[in-house]
Amino acid sequence: MFAFRFAARAIWRYGLLVYAVVVACALALLLRTHSYDDPFITFRYAQNLATSQGFVYNPGVRVLSTTSPLYALILVIPAWLGWSLPVVGNIMGCVAVALGGAAWWQLGQRWQQPVVGAVGAALYPILPLVVPTVGSETPLYLAALLWSFVAFAGAWQARLGALLGMAVLLRADALLAVALLAVAWLLRQRRMPWRALGVGLLVVGPWVVWATWYFGSPLPATLAAKIAQGRMQGGQTFAQGLSRLFHDYWQYPIYRPHLVLMAFGGAVAVWRRSPWGWLMLWSAIYALAYSLLGVSRYFWYYAPLAPGLVAALGLALATLAAWLPRRWAVRGPGAALAALLLLPPLWSLRYTATHPDLRVAPYRAVSAWLQTNTAPDATVGTLEVGMIGYWSERPLLDWAGLLQPQITAQLTSTASYDSVAAWAVATLQPDYVVAS
Repeated sequence: MFAFRFAARAIWRYGLLVYAVVVACALALLLRTHSYDDPFITFRYAQNLATSQGFVYNPGVRVLSTTSPLYALILVIPAWLGWSLPVVGNIMGCVAVALGGAAWWQLGQRWQQPVVGAVGAALYPILPLVVPTVGSETPLYLAALLWSFVAFAGAWQARLGALLGMAVLLRADALLAVALLAVAWLLRQRRMPWRALGVGLLVVGPWVVWATWYFGSPLPATLAAKIAQGRMQGGQTFAQGLSRLFHDYWQYPIYRPHLVLMAFGGAVAVWRRSPWGWLMLWSAIYALAYSLLGVSRYFWYYAPLAPGLVAALGLALATLAAWLPRRWAVRGPGAALAALLLLPPLWSLRYTATHPDLRVAPYRAVSAWLQTNTAPDATVGTLEVGMIGYWSERPLLDWAGLLQPQITAQLTSTASYDSVAAWAVATLQPDYVVAS
């Protein structure tokens, strides 16, 4: 009996490992040319630290413009080795997405609802809210949070604290998950998870102390800029973008079954007080917090909605599977439903893989020109600073206010990016301007 249990456990563990490897390799192959501008800001921090220029974007200027200090620190070693950080970032993102899918399977086992876990493992790695964020810190952040819920389900305080601490260092809004899981633990265990909070503080504390000394604050300067951007002329806030997102999904008939089932799953979670409701509640709290902040709309801001939506969809399918005859699940109707749910995100995955960002080529060309024809200390003004700053290795001025607080102050409700650019050129006088 012991040998049988040992073999079963080994097969289960290795099966999950095989799943993660296959998913990570498939995504890495499909998304090998995927790229977008924002992660390159963090790449620049890693690059400058690796070359002894400090944990800064522009050498000599201590402003925290990356929202993910841990991601930047992870990338320092690859940068020091001379590896391409966009390639490394894509590989890390694909591995993180695969690990996130594995966390769904584990949650299904812990909460004794394997159907929900299987749905999450199948859908999460191909979800259009998640896949386009590969290359940034977002997949790592989501993986850390999903595994935090696994630790919560297993009542493992030390792991919970360590994972939540890493999530906070990957994205500060993970503090919302810290508060939520502390309340959930208190309600379930009738006591606070002091050990988990202590471990999390040990992980996050050194960064808070050092960043306060180095930058003046552990919070990224980009937060004020993103809030200001949402108030500008022609700007769109997170809440407006969220409404548009659901409207756009409803416009595609192939996604309507997903939305209907998600609504049903949410109702089931409330009715049954399902533990999956904690994931849904976290996504809801996140959406509410970002809406109240009024930050501008960026597509990667919507990725943290994925866990709640997938949990609702999985719970809906698990409920239907319990109500319907068992033979339906393994014959035609079950296969048709699986195809109905998997084909739309697979189509979206194919679209992401075959439609690269059209700005990459011109930004590479501009960066190459700057490297060849300008002095290393020549300042360059432009709107999007990620790719151009990383590839050109020149000090940049940023019309979006992510790098210079004095530019952020110009992002008023009556301003436009053109007016901010005109002010910055006249006041800060960059040596070169890249117009787009």
